[in-house]
Amino acid sequence: MKTIPQVLPTTILSRLDEAAALPNTKTRASDSKTNVHSHTAHRTRSVVGTLWLLVAALLLTSADIRAQGVLTNGWMHTGTIAPVGDSDSWTFSANAGDRIVIRVGEITQTNSFTPRIRLINPASVTNTASGAVAAEIAVTATNTGTFTVIVDDAFGTTATGTYRLTLAKSPGAVFVAPGDEGGPMTNGVMHTGTIDVGDLDVWTFTANSGDAIIVRMGEITDTSANFTPWVRLFGPNGTLLDSGFGSSAGEVAVTATNSGTFTVVVGDANGLLSGTGTYLLTLAKTGDPVVVSAGDDGGPMTNGVLHTGTVLTGDLDIWTFSATNGDNIVVRIGEISDTNTFTPWCRGASKVGEGCASKAGMMRAPLLFYLRGALLRRKVSSLQRRIGLCG
Repeated sequence: MKTIPQVLPTTILSRLDEAAALPNTKTRASDSKTNVHSHTAHRTRSVVGTLWLLVAALLLTSADIRAQGVLTNGWMHTGTIAPVGDSDSWTFSANAGDRIVIRVGEITQTNSFTPRIRLINPASVTNTASGAVAAEIAVTATNTGTFTVIVDDAFGTTATGTYRLTLAKSPGAVFVAPGDEGGPMTNGVMHTGTIDVGDLDVWTFTANSGDAIIVRMGEITDTSANFTPWVRLFGPNGTLLDSGFGSSAGEVAVTATNSGTFTVVVGDANGLLSGTGTYLLTLAKTGDPVVVSAGDDGGPMTNGVLHTGTVLTGDLDIWTFSATNGDNIVVRIGEISDTNTFTPWCRGASKVGEGCASKAGMMRAPLLFYLRGALLRRKVSSLQRRIGLCG
């Protein structure tokens, strides 16, 4: 709800005082005196009336667009559009070349609240998006400075509501609101999170040029009956490297061409951006030690030993072993049990991402490769909703 400022601008107050203190000029002719007093009184009332109209206009203008504050990268902000016709204004800083993703989503509504966002860059160029329950703008900054985001109802005639607003910017430090998810990822660990309407979870990790990188997101629960997991990977300079989504999982896979901090943005990708649910997120990359979550599978392999494991939707199990130049290597994965058409998939790469090999099959997938240095063997599910035991 809007509040009317209690203190009027100093310049307007001073002019009101001046108008109230206009002199009652005297004249020698009594008839003229009456006319002058009448004219002066009318003039005083006119000036005061005009100035109060100016004050009212200023107050109404300030009520239409309310400054909310600064948007923090990765943080889930909330706001209220009320009364009818209200607009909230947010700001953030970015540099030319930064990748900017802003999403707004409805929390509550009256009279068909239709969230709209407008992104205004430092050169006053505007991008606009709106939707029945959510909207997103994704752009690359073409100049440096302060950007403004205005949130309101797309029609502004009868609806009010509350909303979530998230900024995902790359590059840039990421901050996670209490109760939300995101932040640093650990190679091999199963991360989990929740996506609400208007929510974007922002994760980060570091990699070096030449590292092989795979990030997979998979649905755990679907609370809206249309949750479509969507994962986007941005490089250290803000470039969008890959994007993947699907009915129950999405994956990105690249070889790093530069070194630094990479940004992972996850959210919902259905046509209305209205999906909600929980998800599993896994990073698999060369060049770093592999950490295995409690209850998950992966880690060092022993030559000749039969290893077993379980693959969930969005899961990547990472196994490692050492080899020397000239060794012949065979790795085979085979299905033990199958839920929803499990398709075993095995991928391998050296510690610097060289000599990558991949094999998938309906029941088994033998992987043969001849590599230099330490090797990675990855066992993953296909991109659909699948769970199985494999080894």
